[in-house]
Amino acid sequence: MQNYSGSLALVICHGAADEKTLNIGVISGIDPPGRRAKIAFGDLSVSNFPLSDILVLKDKNTLYQQLLTSCSTLQTRDFKTLLQVNMLQDRPGQEAQLKAMELLRDSPLAAERATVDLGSSLGLSIQAYKGAEGRGR
Repeated sequence: MQNYSGSLALVICHGAADEKTLNIGVISGIDPPGRRAKIAFGDLSVSNFPLSDILVLKDKNTLYQQLLTSCSTLQTRDFKTLLQVNMLQDRPGQEAQLKAMELLRDSPLAAERATVDLGSSLGLSIQAYKGAEGRGR
């Protein structure tokens, strides 16, 4: 299992009138049994979110294969964004990852294709999410 503490992530924040926004934060702690994680934001606030609302980048090889197989179905803007994100994944350091997250934050359709929720990345099933939500966690 990959250690995600200290990694950048996109967080789905639910607003008024069912609006969803993507915010960039840093994973500061994960509670797999509780299906939640703590995220620290640039304004130094820390909040708990369900693992299903925390998005991490897919592996660069997986994203590249996805680009090759679905390029004909993508809008040009989203394809370019995904290609840039994939190229940024080859660069070392957090600066490139932050730039990739900023690109995805501004393009929700590209973010949907380039990321996976943290629970799935940790190998937790969707059925486990539903079971935890039903127990009031």
